[in-house]
Amino acid sequence: MSRLLLRLGSGLRRFPRTLFLRLFLVLVGIEGTLRVLLWGYGAVYIYRHRGEVDLTAYRILCVGESSSFGDNAYPVRLESLFRQKYPHLKIQVFNRSIPAITTPEIYRHFNIHLRLIRPDVVNIQTGANICGPSMFFGPRTDDPRAREVADILNSSRALQALKLIYTAFHAKTAHELNIQRYHGESFLTQIHKIPVNYLSVDEQKYWIEKMIGDAQRHGSRVVLTGYIRHRMTERLQSIADELRIPFSDNRDLYENHLRTGELDTILTGDGFHATDYGHALVAQKLFAIIDDRFFRKKFPDDVPPPVIAPANVPRAG
Repeated sequence: MSRLLLRLGSGLRRFPRTLFLRLFLVLVGIEGTLRVLLWGYGAVYIYRHRGEVDLTAYRILCVGESSSFGDNAYPVRLESLFRQKYPHLKIQVFNRSIPAITTPEIYRHFNIHLRLIRPDVVNIQTGANICGPSMFFGPRTDDPRAREVADILNSSRALQALKLIYTAFHAKTAHELNIQRYHGESFLTQIHKIPVNYLSVDEQKYWIEKMIGDAQRHGSRVVLTGYIRHRMTERLQSIADELRIPFSDNRDLYENHLRTGELDTILTGDGFHATDYGHALVAQKLFAIIDDRFFRKKFPDDVPPPVIAPANVPRAG
């Protein structure tokens, strides 16, 4: 009887260690499986789309949300401006913007685009969409050690999957998050029954900085583009100032057209998305920055930059 009790006690003492070891091995297995699957997805994507990229051309990658999505969006007009000024050179602008996407979701595919396109310049406009899946683990302070721990946690595919499952079960409705403060009542009535998660400013900033760092490690120059009208523009500018990268500020477009009573020429009825004319003006400002900071140094040219006249650009309505 005493031997049985001793053996039972020994087994109980080893149980926590064996349990944690098994859990650890399970997480390692899940992590490895997810990484192999994601690597395979990226490899297949790159293989299928490799013919779209001309590695002898000057390549610009644009990522963002609905504000930069579409056939008439500013990334498309940006390529047109470069071709006007440099008709003898090869220029490719890849617009990988997706409507209704959030910053962490953009980052999930960002490195695949970097590997495929190998861009000379990366343009980022993101942060307007604050409702979506959260995959963020701190840090809440500027402590470098806390940042390193957060990088390790956020790089784990298994932990991100668990976080997504957790947030899915703990999501709140737009009413509970008081989303109308950010998007207005019309937006609220559309999604008031849909479970959503609020992405914090810390999370937005973290993933934007991750994109900038990854792009720079690939040898790309980075430009942040602000919105014509959105408070996230101030955050984007502060990130650009902190990291000393160019920032294309479009707030003056709103102020100037508000003063003249012509806001409907640059913004659609929702007061956020740009019209064709607004996209043309945003493209012109971004073009001037890339041309002056990066392109002209690589390809010296005396051709004056094209001027966009309002009469030559379609207006809203």
